[in-house]
Amino acid sequence: MFRTILRKEATELWRDGRFRWSVALTVVLFTVALIDGWQRYREASRSHLEMQRTERERWLSQGNKNPHSAAHQGIFVFRPQLATAAIDPGIDPYVGQAVHLEAHSQRLFRFRPAEDSAPARRLGELTVAATLQKIVPLLIILLAFNALAGERETGTLRQLLSTGVSPGRFAWAKAVGLSLPLVLWLVPVAVAGVLVLALGSDLEMSAQLLPRLTIAAGTYLLYFAVVLAVTLAVSAKASSSRQALIVLLVFWFANGFLLPPLVIDLARRVHPAPSALDFAASLREGKMTLPVWYEQLGNVEKHLVRQYGVKEVRELPISANGVAMVAEEDDFNRVQEERYTALYQAQQRQNRFYHAAGFLSPLLALQPLSMGLAGSDFEQHVDFALAAESYRRELVQTMNRDLVVNELEAKKTPVNFPSIIAKAYQPGRDLWEKVPPFSYKGFDLDRVLRNYRFSLVYLLLWVFGSAWLAVLAISRLEVS
Repeated sequence: MFRTILRKEATELWRDGRFRWSVALTVVLFTVALIDGWQRYREASRSHLEMQRTERERWLSQGNKNPHSAAHQGIFVFRPQLATAAIDPGIDPYVGQAVHLEAHSQRLFRFRPAEDSAPARRLGELTVAATLQKIVPLLIILLAFNALAGERETGTLRQLLSTGVSPGRFAWAKAVGLSLPLVLWLVPVAVAGVLVLALGSDLEMSAQLLPRLTIAAGTYLLYFAVVLAVTLAVSAKASSSRQALIVLLVFWFANGFLLPPLVIDLARRVHPAPSALDFAASLREGKMTLPVWYEQLGNVEKHLVRQYGVKEVRELPISANGVAMVAEEDDFNRVQEERYTALYQAQQRQNRFYHAAGFLSPLLALQPLSMGLAGSDFEQHVDFALAAESYRRELVQTMNRDLVVNELEAKKTPVNFPSIIAKAYQPGRDLWEKVPPFSYKGFDLDRVLRNYRFSLVYLLLWVFGSAWLAVLAISRLEVS
């Protein structure tokens, strides 16, 4: 009897024109989103690699100049992306992909793709993740809302249960019968998408993609199982198909559109972070507490004269200007680190608040996992920002330390202003090559899973909770 019910449900659903049109539309949206995401990823990756090479060449070919002037000119670095960002771009379009590294200043990120999008597009990106998170659950609800309520309304439920099949086996056959046609449509499309991403990447990238995509596919299947279980539970308890549809549409809207922005807004209220203007003002105020250049230089000169036991600055074996610049940069770094650390901590508290809300809806549990596996989450953005800042500090201080040792001309003149020094000491490519190319690899899969283990726990709790709810509702199934 189980197989008979399963075959009947799958056959009827497969022959239903509404099902074919609905799934075909979903497949088209999935395909368009995948192609669009892949093109954007390829364009961004190609552009970033080219600009990174151009920036490196510009740095090495900047000619002879004072090292501190070179540090002020600085260099752009670009965040590499995984091909999985084509599936779930996460926060990448909103936080920027490049940052300019220069002396004295830790910059915010630039080149946000969302800034270049048309206003209508900013209302909602068509991505593979959005299709899977919002469109497919709606499809499941529309296909299964009357799975049990409809049978009760037509009177066939009493007849089927009178044959001796238990309500649980009957509902299980219904669930498998409803899922099978969907699987036969969607799995080949998903496999084709994975192959496109894998074949379009190099071997090293493909080796990273396959386990990430496999785990992502598993998490999305768990998410769909939650939606199906909730749908069957509501269909079992609702007095009519119409009531079941209304309740499930409310669930779908709350899960996909109401709760995520609501939780984000609540997180901002509970853990406020400074606005861009307030943050910039805080940086300016912090820098104003530091000694001005001439005061910094005077203090360093007095200290070095005492340390080396000489009578005049020009008798020092090292450059007082270089030492002062090293100290000045350390002061700027300290002030900026305090403020940026506070900013990142506030944003991370907001992020953790959002993750902790995973018990409110299955989508809130799924989204952090999806972005983490795609490498487009906030944690990896901050990790890249810290890596870029570490590189900036090393670049700037490499230039300043070179001044300390090699600024011979500065020892021959009592004028110690940087613009005058620029005329006196101007090294070239040999110094620029001492700064290695910037490199960043991002999180490995183990670290991603550790970061989002609680999101995975929430999703599994939703699976078990919705399954228990469905079993409870079906065990108390009323035939009339």
